[in-house]
Amino acid sequence: MIIGIALESMGMGMLAISPNGWIFMASMFIFTLGEMTAHPKFITYIGLIAPDDKKALYQGYSFLYGVIGIGVGGILGAWLYVLFIEMLNYPLLLWLTFSMIGALTIIRLLLYNQFLVSKNE
Repeated sequence: MIIGIALESMGMGMLAISPNGWIFMASMFIFTLGEMTAHPKFITYIGLIAPDDKKALYQGYSFLYGVIGIGVGGILGAWLYVLFIEMLNYPLLLWLTFSMIGALTIIRLLLYNQFLVSKNE
């Protein structure tokens, strides 16, 4: 998952480099590779941590991240767009902000793995 999130963040960060169409295409390709890497690993991870008798329940609830993401992401994305594009006219900050959200996610996953995951699993 971490590698996928890193690729997604790198793809978003590349959009801050230049408005060139080729950079846009490359960044979307890298972002897509990250998405295709992270999402199946997330589903697998949920299946691994779920108790045998509750795997379906865990899998069902695992899709709540999409509902929450759409709700929070839509509001946050719109607010950041208005702030960085319309008010400040500085799109670089928009893409860097999205990349930093990915970087913070990676850091939190590493901390979770270091301090909260049982070592005998």
